[in-house]
Amino acid sequence: MPVPRLKHVELFAGCGGLSLGLKAAGFDLMLANEKSRMAAETFSYNLLGQDLNHSDKNSSLLIKGQDDVKGFIRNFKNGSPRLHVGDILKLVEFCEIYSSELKKLNIDLVSGGPPCQGFSLAGRRKERDPKNQLPYSFLDFVHLSNPRFVILENVLGITQPFKKDGGVRYPWFELAKAFISQSYVPFCFIVNARDFGIPQNRPRFILFGVRSDQARIFEILKTINPIYKSVHTFAEKLMEVNEEALADLPYTKLHSQNFPLINMTREEVANYGFLIQKPDQEISTKEAIDDLSKESPPSAYVKNLNKRFRPYLNHPEGFSLDDYPYNQEERNHTQRVKKRFSFLQIASKNKIDLDFSKLDEFFSQKESVKKLFKAASEKGLVKRSNGKVPEEILRENFEDLKTKKHSQKALKATEPAPAQLTIPDDYCHYSVKENRVLTVREMARIQSFPDSFVFRSKVTTGGLNRRDEVPQYTQVGNAVPPLLGYGFGEFIKSLTDK
Repeated sequence: MPVPRLKHVELFAGCGGLSLGLKAAGFDLMLANEKSRMAAETFSYNLLGQDLNHSDKNSSLLIKGQDDVKGFIRNFKNGSPRLHVGDILKLVEFCEIYSSELKKLNIDLVSGGPPCQGFSLAGRRKERDPKNQLPYSFLDFVHLSNPRFVILENVLGITQPFKKDGGVRYPWFELAKAFISQSYVPFCFIVNARDFGIPQNRPRFILFGVRSDQARIFEILKTINPIYKSVHTFAEKLMEVNEEALADLPYTKLHSQNFPLINMTREEVANYGFLIQKPDQEISTKEAIDDLSKESPPSAYVKNLNKRFRPYLNHPEGFSLDDYPYNQEERNHTQRVKKRFSFLQIASKNKIDLDFSKLDEFFSQKESVKKLFKAASEKGLVKRSNGKVPEEILRENFEDLKTKKHSQKALKATEPAPAQLTIPDDYCHYSVKENRVLTVREMARIQSFPDSFVFRSKVTTGGLNRRDEVPQYTQVGNAVPPLLGYGFGEFIKSLTDK
């Protein structure tokens, strides 16, 4: 008999990286929420088979009000997902009326990544700051739908303490307490995308919540690693505490011993069951994107991405791969910017730390100055001049290449890419033959998207528009890598299959 697929709801869905990974691991999407119209356009085009630009007036895909939620809950059938484009507060408001019927759908997983840096469970007893309402909304939807599992993904900064009500609080621990108050046992991990076969050094916080009545699941978890047992036992004790006392509970040494924030090494990622197959080695940036700018075949990494995820994409009628590769348009740069990129690329290739926002620091390293001058001379970027030493010549060249960017680097071909890829011009290509920033497709490869995943809407934006717009580059940079979603989906499936 075929293994039944699990039912999934995605909040703060973005362009769809996590949903794609979960779909490939055996989850059927029921409902998704995304506030940004731009990101929702990409999500819908790739996962739901509809082009929002041409279909949303009469689309049965979209949830726009209370009646749509009622219809979705009462008539849901696997394979007919819905999308709510807008504020999650509205979606929660719609669902509150039909909570009892929503629970009867037996949702297996609710996932998402709300901003949580200032979150505190104690805030439930006070007037909520609008900026911090999103984690509460995520929690409210979990309360209304009662899924078996929860995955909450966030940035590493959530592990850093913040001052609240005259004391110090840890956002990740506040989140854990919040889920305990809803009778979920939360297992909190720090994982790195590179350990899941993704060519990016991208540490992330993951809260994996299991509903407290899942006794069989807890027995399986205890056999995987003793840490699961200690967290389960401690969480059960905290469930007996009233919510007000739980909200005030601080993170002390006692709690850290019983309720650890689990930092996962590469080996532990495999041993804990988060991967069915452990990657033999880290994937480099070059393996991810080199074929896009050279006449060379794609790497095994690229072939595996396309093979694993392409079957789970659902494009509108008329979609064609004839325009492959999609989103590979290169950005236009001035000669001045290209020259700056050339210096950064040469410096990176020769293992020289060059940052145009910290030139005094660079020029204090005499050997690095000589080394860069020699390498730049060989490439024809600088010329020797009688009476001038290398430092003077480089200073003259750099004077016109200064940038307001806080930091700008060249990628390293033989290493995974860094995490900061949300803004495209923070990093340029590693090759001296490519004096440019990465394309959207190259960034998507690094984030483990298949080539047939098409990013929609504006390519990029700037200035004050950054506050509201989510163009293609930002969609890629903000996404949960599909391979990371796939790893966690496989983990949950392995628990339910046993």
